[in-house]
Amino acid sequence: YYPNLGVAARRIVVLGETRVSGFISRLSSDAGLLSVTLKVTGLHDLPCEVDVAAHLDGESIMVNDSLPNGLVHMNLKFRKPPGTYQLKFEVLDTAADDSDLPPATMSVRVEPCPLGDVTAAADACLTCPVGYYSFNPSDSACTPCPVNARCEGASILPKPGYWLSSRFSNQPQRCMNPAACNLSLPLAPHTNNEQFQQAQCSQGYRGNLCAECAAGYGKSHASTCSRCLPRSLLIALYVLAGIALLALIKVVCYLTLKDGVLTSTSSANVAAAAA
Repeated sequence: YYPNLGVAARRIVVLGETRVSGFISRLSSDAGLLSVTLKVTGLHDLPCEVDVAAHLDGESIMVNDSLPNGLVHMNLKFRKPPGTYQLKFEVLDTAADDSDLPPATMSVRVEPCPLGDVTAAADACLTCPVGYYSFNPSDSACTPCPVNARCEGASILPKPGYWLSSRFSNQPQRCMNPAACNLSLPLAPHTNNEQFQQAQCSQGYRGNLCAECAAGYGKSHASTCSRCLPRSLLIALYVLAGIALLALIKVVCYLTLKDGVLTSTSSANVAAAAA
């Protein structure tokens, strides 16, 4: 075939998945884009250079031409309320062989706004930026972050010295010992409430407001936990204390007996002299 020889399109297909699920419709122009790659071929699977239109609900939403290798790349701005939609991709050239060319199709499942987003429009979600949060995706606007906390999306994290009872609490409480409360980051994606509470406590602390001592620690001052001595060292200290006590008892007994002997001897000498 000559390089400039053209062939009529006989087939258009979607490369990749033809069923898309979990798609989130976004408000901003650079978000919520659906990337699609198609290929148009003709006789003997030769690539075709043609114009291809993407249709949604009977309306054309984008037109792009194919490359010399027959590939068509589209980044579709897809804004729809939650539901399932059908995209159709059709060759626009009207050559005789193209007139009955069946379109390529793609099914797209648009999901409701996730946690951390708000429904900014009926057909688009908006992720809450830094300094704001949302626990209710059906809200139309994000909520400002509470004092003494850091927020983004569905996350409210306490600042050092403060504590939250759960990941969905918006009331940071000051710890009795501010040094005991210091959130460890990053958090695991599926951190449960018990793990979240513990992650807020410094080493050696646990419980509500990080006011209890963890295993291996004990209260040294009010609201302050210190590491306990190792078990081996405690045993050694008890043994040394026992030896010291036995030695002291022995010395006391020796001195007592010695004093008794001296007293008896002195009394005997006095009696002999008197006789």
